[in-house]
This record gives sequence, C-alpha cells and structure tokens, in this order.
Amino acid sequence: MKSQTSIIATQCRLQQWAQQIRDCQNRPADMQVGDWCEMNGITKANYYYRLRRVREACIAELETTAPTFVELPIAESPKAMAEQVNEQACAILKCKNGMSLEILPNTPTDFLKVLFGVMRDVE
Repeated sequence: MKSQTSIIATQCRLQQWAQQIRDCQNRPADMQVGDWCEMNGITKANYYYRLRRVREACIAELETTAPTFVELPIAESPKAMAEQVNEQACAILKCKNGMSLEILPNTPTDFLKVLFGVMRDVE
C-alpha cells in the first residue's frame, strides 16, 4: 500500500503532466508534437507516456466516483394529477391560441408577472 506522501507526490506529478498535456494540445496548429516536446525538454515518448498515465488516472477517478442511484416513488398517473390540479386551481385562464393556464392559490406573484409577460408575447 502506498504511503500518504507517495500518493500526494503522484497526484502532484499527474497535475503537472496534465498541465503539460494541455499546453501541448494548445500549441500552434503548424507545430508538431515532437517540436513542442523538444522546446519543453521532454522526449516524444515521454510525452505520450505522461498522456497515457493522465488518461488512466482520469478513468480511475471516474470509476471511483460512479453515480449512485436513488429509488424514487412512482408518480401518480397524469390523469390523476390533472384531476388534483383542477380541484385546487383558483383560476383557469383560456387564451386565444387554445392554451389554458390553471393558477393555484399559492402561486408567487413574481412568477405570475413573468408568466403573463410571456403569454402576452406568445399571442
């Protein structure tokens, strides 16, 4: 098992190499990788070794931080939800273009102002 010091040293080295790789990838379009390496004091083989190591580290990081999934309850059917909204709506606005809006009692006034502005622009 690696010591804490060697883990930190490896991480620092990988960060430095990642910066070198970014620098090389941002080189002028007419400059070859070999020319860039020569200007920066590393061999072309060493550049590709570092590139491979940085990619491997990125893949390892992605694998350890895989997303977790959470089970969500099954939502009600759209019809049941619509019936519920109809019961609670305090106002139903029908527009000329066929759209209708159901306004609930606790709808923030700021939201309504924005909504009415958008609706005015739609018509």
